[in-house]
Amino acid sequence: MTHSPHRPRSKAIDWAVKFEELQRQDIGPPPPGFFTCHDWEKKLKRRTAQTRNLLRMACDAGQMERKMFRVQLPTGLRFLPHYRLLKPAQSGRSSAGKAS
Repeated sequence: MTHSPHRPRSKAIDWAVKFEELQRQDIGPPPPGFFTCHDWEKKLKRRTAQTRNLLRMACDAGQMERKMFRVQLPTGLRFLPHYRLLKPAQSGRSSAGKAS
């Protein structure tokens, strides 16, 4: 397929420079407190779909933070979402009024 003579060509891209920039990004474990959906599945003892829904609702409610981190997997580098609790959930119950 030839390039259309009516459309100007985009400027040349130095792909080597772009790939080098990607390589320089930090690769490694996320900061403490961030866990993948799979990690939360194990902690909550829930299935994948249930865990994803809970994480999404917690993020929408402002109780969790979601960040993407580059992680080295056996198949290569991938961006994976990691989740962190912003504040611990507190029960609405109080032990102050309990009868002994």
